[in-house]
Amino acid sequence: MAEPVDAIWGLAARYCVRQNAHAFMWLWGLFLILAGGSLASRRASSSFAVVLLIFAVVTVALAVAIFSACSAYAPLSMGLPASISATDETTIMCLSKDTLGTAVLWTLIVASSSAAFGSVLWGRARAKSAIGRAVAAIGALLLVLVAAALVLLGVFSFSLCSTNWVF
Repeated sequence: MAEPVDAIWGLAARYCVRQNAHAFMWLWGLFLILAGGSLASRRASSSFAVVLLIFAVVTVALAVAIFSACSAYAPLSMGLPASISATDETTIMCLSKDTLGTAVLWTLIVASSSAAFGSVLWGRARAKSAIGRAVAAIGALLLVLVAAALVLLGVFSFSLCSTNWVF
């Protein structure tokens, strides 16, 4: 006979997969693109392949974090008992809230960071003139600023969600 906790966890896992299927498919596609790009670019530029592989691993970690937070919060959202403390409830809710927005934000961070790194590599290896290298460096700087702004947006959004005084 199954324990009630096992039944609740299974129900929570199915709930999270159904509720956030679009975000998990988005992250799965991003992982496949990054892992494939890492494999395809390992001969041309091993450092770019390593960067893409790191982004692929972090994408998997993000998906696991979203799924585990959603699984922990799902019983509460369905009115069932949960094994999380009241202090952790807000943090877990904020981790599992707006999963598609988080996936899109992560994709934009990865795209701008990868493009910045690729621009630097292109400027160092392929640009013939100093103007070409300068344009590549300025483009990379702008892309890094975009990535930093997106990271700050994600941190601000999470901290705004998890503060108690706002609500």
